Amino acid sequence: MTVESAPRPERRFIREGLPWVVGAAALAVYLATLNHWVTLNSLAQVNRVSGWDWQPTLYQPLLFLLTYPFRWLPAAWVPPALNLFTAVCASLTLAMLARSVALLPHDRLEQERLLVQNEYALLTRPNAWVPVVLATVALGLQLTFWENAIAVTGEMLDLLLFAYVIRCLLEHRIHKQRSWLGRATFVFGAAMANNWLIPGFLPLFLVALLRFRGLWLVNLRSRRRKDQSVGESVTPVLPAGPRPLVRLTHSGDQFKVDVGQVTAELRFLLRMALLGLAGLSLFLVLPLVQTFSPDSALSFWQALQTAAASYKAALHGFFGMFLRHHHEVALLLAAISLLPVLVLSIRWRSSALGGSQARADLALLILHLTHGFLLVICVWTMFDPPFSSRQISLRFGLPVTFLPLYYLAALSIGYYSGFFLLLFGADARQRLRRRAIFRRAACWLVPKLVYVLAGLTLAGLVLNNAPAIRAASAQYVDQFARLAVASLPPKGAVVLSDDPGRLAVLQAELAREGKVGLYPLVDTRALPFPTYRAWLRRKYPGRWPDSQAEVPPAPGSPAASVTNAPLEAVGPLQLLSRLVQSNRVYCVEPGFGLMLERFYAQPHGLLQE
Repeated sequence: MTVESAPRPERRFIREGLPWVVGAAALAVYLATLNHWVTLNSLAQVNRVSGWDWQPTLYQPLLFLLTYPFRWLPAAWVPPALNLFTAVCASLTLAMLARSVALLPHDRLEQERLLVQNEYALLTRPNAWVPVVLATVALGLQLTFWENAIAVTGEMLDLLLFAYVIRCLLEHRIHKQRSWLGRATFVFGAAMANNWLIPGFLPLFLVALLRFRGLWLVNLRSRRRKDQSVGESVTPVLPAGPRPLVRLTHSGDQFKVDVGQVTAELRFLLRMALLGLAGLSLFLVLPLVQTFSPDSALSFWQALQTAAASYKAALHGFFGMFLRHHHEVALLLAAISLLPVLVLSIRWRSSALGGSQARADLALLILHLTHGFLLVICVWTMFDPPFSSRQISLRFGLPVTFLPLYYLAALSIGYYSGFFLLLFGADARQRLRRRAIFRRAACWLVPKLVYVLAGLTLAGLVLNNAPAIRAASAQYVDQFARLAVASLPPKGAVVLSDDPGRLAVLQAELAREGKVGLYPLVDTRALPFPTYRAWLRRKYPGRWPDSQAEVPPAPGSPAASVTNAPLEAVGPLQLLSRLVQSNRVYCVEPGFGLMLERFYAQPHGLLQE
């Protein structure tokens, strides 16, 4: 096998320049389709950043830290600024994907090892850009990814962390620097603190970390036979991989362990554990914030226990309950995302494909068909068939986007398309005999099929998903908010609703028009809680009654003995009765609950007075 001393500049562009080109192109697409205001999916994040959410923020600490500077912007600028932030995260994610696809090793089969022309088995052919572009197009234009790239939901930041971890592992394979593994461990710990779904990938991350480090069990019996036949010292080393955990030297019939090497590797494991805990320590940020927040009544330990309980409940609900009772769904999700990655991670030995030439040819044919099937399945997944992650999430009502699974499928698309371009390229055709008519025909046809697949993927995703993106970016929510605010009196009023989503839409429109202080928005479902009423008094000083106007619980009621007890059912009605005496009160809905027994609703535009 020939090894190039240095990669060619035009080939290096695929690894160093093309990812930035892909990121810039993706950013242009997302800016062209960017939502310039709020959507139903982005309301929660906009509320949280703008300070309109009265409940304490106890999850996604990294997103909280990165979006905290947006609080200093004018309220009308916050929604488009957050959407721009998520578009940048999506573009960086695709740039990470392009870099990772370019760093994938193409030495899984003996045929690949004969065709690659560099030390690290990278794809350096003139058409090596095709797998990179195909993988990024498949992921970037996938509907779930596209939706979360043009409106802030917080999912894109988690996917960016996930993509960076994979990129660090692949960079370590090339540069052999421990810092890449340290970055991967720290970022993975931060991702676990930011998203409860990431711990599901912890076993896979540990296996990948130990594999890239070279921590493998050594078959002493086979090594002893090899040492006896060759007469050399035994050192278990992976091909083109890092040094092993334990260095074994042979002396007679005994094997000696290099204690210094074991100590160094134990230090490495300890360092990785500390870095992972350092990233996971971001989980303590939000409880600390709640301790010093005037809008929170929780202490540090109360906030920490509440956050941990919520995190545990989410993990138990998804991994413990859903996957246990729907294990066939879990196997299906693994088959379309994890299985392709597992297959491409196997490095086949030439002896493992059969002893005779006929068996070897049959084994290669089966592997080629398997690779082709996995490539088609991964591309098909991007079009959201019934077995895709998006459809499964919608079918079971799961609040999960499964974007990491789509990312792994896109990574597999990059490898398997490059696999066929390498094995059936011009160099492979030159190695064939003149009588190998079928193989020559395959070398002529297969690359063209890959090009056709790339073109069909681009055209199909645009035609299939662009109408949905256009419909999601329509100004229906904007029109509702403008008409609803136009129905309010110009001098101010109190607006009631039992739907927090509608109140959030009105709040965003009032912020855009600079009228937040004139219209206190009240969630009637949260009105019985004293912490919410205290938040209203701080949020709207002078427009919301003080605590003396509240009706305490009856002396004989169970709530009378509780310090922080909610008001009884009649309490909110009496509070609103006093509120109506000095304010004009509107409600978003025509009427609900006990409100109909005390008040009469008169229509005013989209609202009721």
